[in-house]
Amino acid sequence: MHRLLATAALALALTTPAIAQAPGAPAGPATDPAAAAAGTYVIDPAHASVVVRLMHLGLSHYAMSFNKVDAKYTYDPKAPTASKIEVSIDSASLDTGIQDHSEHFANDFMGAKEHPKITFVSTAIEPGAGNTGKVVGDLTLNGVTKPVTLDVTYRGFLERMGSARMGFSGKTVVKRSDFGLKAGLPAIGDDVEVTIEAEFKKS
Repeated sequence: MHRLLATAALALALTTPAIAQAPGAPAGPATDPAAAAAGTYVIDPAHASVVVRLMHLGLSHYAMSFNKVDAKYTYDPKAPTASKIEVSIDSASLDTGIQDHSEHFANDFMGAKEHPKITFVSTAIEPGAGNTGKVVGDLTLNGVTKPVTLDVTYRGFLERMGSARMGFSGKTVVKRSDFGLKAGLPAIGDDVEVTIEAEFKKS
């Protein structure tokens, strides 16, 4: 039995690389931004997420996500720093996984009742090392507009089945008190950690 298992393991080890590199396997994304097609891209909501976290009593984080996000991205590989990003989020779509909590957090911590939209409009793109960079823009939350900087990683460009796509990951931290949202302080944390995954389709 031991000899049989060893033989099977050896066969698997020898054949796995061949399978991974089999002819006709789909290529991965092109990570050179110059390879991406120019144009306007719109977010694919099935492959995007905006997750926020708030500290509770210094003991644990509330983790929540927005279920309704719209975004548009204009790109030219000849002038990547001139790219423009516009995002609109339905603040009432905040989802904690518990309905009563979701409504409470959306209204008291995101100002959804009085200000149903959260928006972000980029004002500058700052390339960094490798495929990283910073996106500077104006965030409007609870009716207040403040500059915010996102740390962004470019995931690449891909054309498949007639669809051109670009992917990004981003993160930032904003203080909700800067936007007039002070409910629950200090028991509920002031820092809002934001994590973004965004896949855009060429329109």
